[in-house]
Amino acid sequence: MEKVTKLLQDTSNRYYKLPNKKWLFYQCWENTLLMHWAVAPDLLIKLLPNNIALDVYNHKAYMSIVLFDVTEFRSFFMNMKMPFVSDFKEINVRTYVTVNGVKGVYFFSLYADQFLAVIGASLFYQLPYKSASILRNDEISIVSGKGLRLQVDYEMGEVIKQPTTLDIWLTERHAFFQKKRQNIYRCDIHHPQWVLQKIKFRHQLLQLSSSANVLLPVLQEADITHFASKLDVLFWNRVKV
Repeated sequence: MEKVTKLLQDTSNRYYKLPNKKWLFYQCWENTLLMHWAVAPDLLIKLLPNNIALDVYNHKAYMSIVLFDVTEFRSFFMNMKMPFVSDFKEINVRTYVTVNGVKGVYFFSLYADQFLAVIGASLFYQLPYKSASILRNDEISIVSGKGLRLQVDYEMGEVIKQPTTLDIWLTERHAFFQKKRQNIYRCDIHHPQWVLQKIKFRHQLLQLSSSANVLLPVLQEADITHFASKLDVLFWNRVKV
């Protein structure tokens, strides 16, 4: 794939080198909505496994909800879309962490509207995926899943030509971490630098419960919001760290 070749050549936005092995999966993320809340670090530290350290920015921790459309999902072994799971909608609830100096994210929960995608991700990466109803059009998103309800009505603004250091800190993450049994695993990912747009909410409703694996005080309107129209992403197999 020509786009993957170009993607692998552009590493200027990475904190650390690309893995020295073949990538495993490719996805295109479209219409990505990113909502970020500043949260007291103590509230998130107790929710993280041992040996996964909370990352903070100016003494503040952040929790984010990220909603996007997955398209063109394919593997390195098949030069074609993955049968039955090439296109679906996904949302994740995450925070920001570091392990051995590598900045990444930690998922409290993930949701998809395609049952086979939920089963496949749960089996392959053993991530806490759940099924959800996710309805979207150009400016409205409605999500209903176990432990999570989200309704947002928004309008997109101009491209952010000079992202702040916090914008970059929140989005330039090239790994996610998880704990299984007594082991910590890292999954490397790669994408070009996000092209972020401003976004304005007309309406926002968010409800989280313990079923989403994160129980926090009621969250008001997000402190920081972003939108990105398209992003190419590569995934590698996870490794024990």
